[in-house]
Amino acid sequence: MIKSSNIIQFVNEQSDISEINIIDSKNLKLDKVLGVNNDYEATKGQLAWISKKHIKNEIKKVTDFNGSILIIPNKVFNNLDQLKIKFTLIETSDPKLLFIRIANHFFKHLSKNEWPDSNNFFIHKGAKIGNKVNIAPGVTIGSNVEINDNVTIGPNTVIDNTKIESNVSIGSNNSIGLMGFGYEKNDKNIYESFPHFGKVIINENVEIGSNNCIDRGSLKNTVIGKGSKIDNLVHIAHNVKIGKNCMLIGQSQIAGSVQLGDNVWVAPSASILNGIKVGNNTFIGIGSVVIKDIQNDISVFGNPARALKK
Repeated sequence: MIKSSNIIQFVNEQSDISEINIIDSKNLKLDKVLGVNNDYEATKGQLAWISKKHIKNEIKKVTDFNGSILIIPNKVFNNLDQLKIKFTLIETSDPKLLFIRIANHFFKHLSKNEWPDSNNFFIHKGAKIGNKVNIAPGVTIGSNVEINDNVTIGPNTVIDNTKIESNVSIGSNNSIGLMGFGYEKNDKNIYESFPHFGKVIINENVEIGSNNCIDRGSLKNTVIGKGSKIDNLVHIAHNVKIGKNCMLIGQSQIAGSVQLGDNVWVAPSASILNGIKVGNNTFIGIGSVVIKDIQNDISVFGNPARALKK
């Protein structure tokens, strides 16, 4: 547990991050901060941040915050010190970088992978394994893993920070639940790494082929919906949410925070830009590059992807 006052002191020491303004609600400097979360899911004892893109001049995103410390971009709102808030509010020119600094300094241990030692035969003693789980040679399972019944895992797959529901099949040489790709550049033109605290959730009756990478979420989870099928050589980035009965074919790439609805077909070599939302019952054609949201019941093709004319 970290005192809010310790975090505030650390923030004041970040002289290379400009225009930091701390609005500290009365009597909260001794509050304990336990971890991090998204701004809209944070509860008491948690730290969060909002980017300029997502705050969209909506003061409600500030006043509705239920955590202990919120970092927001400056020069968005006026008279914030007059708000009746019950948390510490920090304005800065670079909320993401400041969040990264705090998270890495105080909470890095919460994002660390914990692997088995040689005495545990590649399965960490803290992992929870259900009944009738078939684990092939060379599989490595970390401490933060829960596997339910009737699961098959092929040779040399590596898994941590993951919950696998029943009746799931996973092929060989997969990387599941490891850190995703997230960085922010500081004023010295050096990238600083965004720590990852989320998990991968694989729901019932999912089938995953070989040589795939499914990243853990940064703050929220990466989710594979019930009954979805993933071919070989597919990349699924952090915070992606895949609906039920989706089909992801070889060499497709799903960038961070993409949301796929139910019954989505992603053809070979298709790419979907980060943050895109794809509706239910959609078809994304071979080699398509999706850079805009797709509504329900639409087929798209091309680069950039366009709806098929009837």
